[in-house]
Amino acid sequence: SVGSRQPDTIRLGYPTSSEFGSSLAGYWHFDGSAEDASGNGLDGTESGVGTGFGVFGTPSYLFGSGDHVEVPGIDGIHSGTSTLTMWIRTSSKGDFTYWQAPGLSGVEEAGGGNDIFWGWIDGSGRIGLKVGGGPSAKSPTAIDDGQWHHVALTYRATDGRARVYVDGEMVNQTTTATGGTTTPFSSIGRIEDTGGTTDYFNGQIDEVRSYDRVLTSDEAEDLAEPNGTIRTGWKNDSTALDASQLSVQYSADIPIGTAINVTVHADTSGDGSIDRTSDTVTLEPGRNSVPVEGFGSFDASRYKLVIDLKTVAPTKTPVVYQIGVTEDS
Repeated sequence: SVGSRQPDTIRLGYPTSSEFGSSLAGYWHFDGSAEDASGNGLDGTESGVGTGFGVFGTPSYLFGSGDHVEVPGIDGIHSGTSTLTMWIRTSSKGDFTYWQAPGLSGVEEAGGGNDIFWGWIDGSGRIGLKVGGGPSAKSPTAIDDGQWHHVALTYRATDGRARVYVDGEMVNQTTTATGGTTTPFSSIGRIEDTGGTTDYFNGQIDEVRSYDRVLTSDEAEDLAEPNGTIRTGWKNDSTALDASQLSVQYSADIPIGTAINVTVHADTSGDGSIDRTSDTVTLEPGRNSVPVEGFGSFDASRYKLVIDLKTVAPTKTPVVYQIGVTEDS
């Protein structure tokens, strides 16, 4: 999926705060820095974390026993209605007793129920969200397979609606306790415990984002898919074009670390089927035209495009403003 399908642009990548409204409350890349990239000033402090190879080729943080990132004020977001998303990789199972299980953030009130458990991992490796003494929304399958997974957890305090998304798909939802929690917490990479028995996540965490509202299913899907493909409809030209003389004309912004690849299909029979396919061409920054190759010589009046947008990091996005095919004179 692609972040934006506005009529005048094709945009790739993670939606910005303007695209999701003003609800992006915190954003930590964990690429060697715990600074808050959202501009809201919730800078974190690393405590014992290591650095590993991240999901997009940039560094990420390694967590183990005693490791966490201290983020004062994160409970101001995630004590109530909010969404927490991040990429995680772990090979460790947790505990079937939720208040003894590792997790991504939150707090256990020892001996009470004024608590919240963001991303707690059970004894079979499934990940969930639970508030107070209410039920837990939990993934039906394990995420402790040593692979990167995008996890999005949403909670609505008014009615207790909790949802778990894994790799862009909503895998479970339930009604947990309402009202959230008033017990303070300030960590990513562990679930704190007022009784002193803190439970730590074991694995890697990358690209953490906090929202002060519940994201929609489409928005959660967009966050889990940094690349995308657009397929246009057939373009009917008034006259047949010589395929050997075609060029892709475009206006685009292509930052370093991103790419836009285009394949052209031709309908030579006029029946709406794809009869010929070009080689894939890569749009170049700073230019507005590239030749189409691989067609050979034939005439056709119907063409359509497949546009693949790529990025090495979800914070970088190529943008296509205009695109089409023309015959060179």
